[in-house]
Amino acid sequence: MILAHWKDNKSVGETIKDIKNMAEKYHTHEKIRELAVKLIVNTGRKNYRDWEKRLSNYLFQNVPYIPDMKSADGIQSPLLTLGLKLKNYIGGDCDCHTAALLSLLESIGYNSGNEKAWAYPISVSWEKNHVMKHVFIITPYYLIDTSERKKVYQYTPETLKQVLKSVYPGITAFKVWR
Repeated sequence: MILAHWKDNKSVGETIKDIKNMAEKYHTHEKIRELAVKLIVNTGRKNYRDWEKRLSNYLFQNVPYIPDMKSADGIQSPLLTLGLKLKNYIGGDCDCHTAALLSLLESIGYNSGNEKAWAYPISVSWEKNHVMKHVFIITPYYLIDTSERKKVYQYTPETLKQVLKSVYPGITAFKVWR
């Protein structure tokens, strides 16, 4: 079982691919599914807005943001990030939080063809060379900031760029990775 995937100056596309692969690998894990169902029970059938809020709020309130060491940047398994693998370890950086939240969302049916239930990573960059500085999750209703800021922003397709620029004023580019 892969517990972490360590990146070494990877491209944005490779990093996002690693995040998506980690979520894809773990979304069917019984502990991930059990946690997601526990968090959305009693919310109403297909109440996607509430599901997204509950899952992201759980992550924000219970999983500490821990930055990677400067010498190593890795994406660990959602089991580690959510504290479901080791009793004395919980937490991760924005890449790890993104993989964990994507796996929770996918475990309850997101990204399985329903146009009202999708979630994808969105990368943002600034500076002239467009180096990726942060990754969010975007859903039909929310832009979820998985950094130490731990916030959920409402947006519409017309206001997405404006919302991103209000969160990170120096943004020069962003890309949704479907």
